[in-house]
Amino acid sequence: MDESNSSLWGLWNLNSCHMSVHSGGAGGGNSSVTPFGEKPLGRISITREGYLSAMVTSVEGAAPRTGTEWPLATEADIVRSARPMVAYCGVCRTWKEGETMFLATKIELALDPNMIGTDRVRVAEVREEGGRTFLTLKPLQEFTTEDGTKGDLTICWEKVQLPR
Repeated sequence: MDESNSSLWGLWNLNSCHMSVHSGGAGGGNSSVTPFGEKPLGRISITREGYLSAMVTSVEGAAPRTGTEWPLATEADIVRSARPMVAYCGVCRTWKEGETMFLATKIELALDPNMIGTDRVRVAEVREEGGRTFLTLKPLQEFTTEDGTKGDLTICWEKVQLPR
């Protein structure tokens, strides 16, 4: 990625994730849901070289299991942890169309194997507010929740200031 996109470089903490439900979905019409709960957990890392790594889950998905190591976890524990999680990484690039910036990631590895080899494209907006930096991403692809509800996401991240 070139210097013009340096505001994207770094580590980002998930602040919020809201989904506008499509007509006919749960709640119908113009309703909004929080697919990862009210306090979602997530990080994305975007490198200067153009690589993105993302992991998002719900508080429930991140709750500790009953003392077993992952390879020995029960099917129910695996489902509870893995079902709400989105995790992927790949080469990313940005471009502008008019004043709109786009961020695309070519998925190389993902928890969901169906994502591998696909491009995830998002409208990206970086803004400064009160000395903090925020990144809002709006994926162009439709999102589907565990219960089959479909809609459009708006994901807000805050840049993490790592100690030097």
